[in-house]
Amino acid sequence: LHKKILNQRDDFLHKNSRKLVDLADLIIFEKLQIEGLSRGKNRSKDMHDHALRKFTEFTIYKAERAGSAVEFVNPRDTTKECSLYHLPIKMGPGDRVHKCPCGLSLDRDHVASINILYKGLAKLDIPTENNFDLYQMEDGTLGLRGSACIDLVDYYWNAGSL
Repeated sequence: LHKKILNQRDDFLHKNSRKLVDLADLIIFEKLQIEGLSRGKNRSKDMHDHALRKFTEFTIYKAERAGSAVEFVNPRDTTKECSLYHLPIKMGPGDRVHKCPCGLSLDRDHVASINILYKGLAKLDIPTENNFDLYQMEDGTLGLRGSACIDLVDYYWNAGSL
């Protein structure tokens, strides 16, 4: 039974890392301290630590074979900065919604994914103002034209969202 579950998880990770590589020529991940994530209150998930690491490894080797680039960025403060105007926002660990004085209101993981994209592009000296159009839609969600932007943790916990 344990082997079957392991095989199912690996199959899921392989299929979804393939989807991710097929979506983009550049993939930007947070450089997460996975061990630290599992030690927090109510977060003892050693199995998930291993799965996150495997997902990243599968994505890297598939991207290399496909000629895609993979970059890692420091996730520090990615949830605490407005993706539209880069204003600092005070948020506690339990706050799930990013509310900026500019009117932007999104899930903190969505905001982090966009900010991770910007950090990765800056790391590669790719100007974002000419290549990407960031806009707020009528329903309040933030759109990004010209790129696939996926936050690793948000993607993994919402499995199958691709």
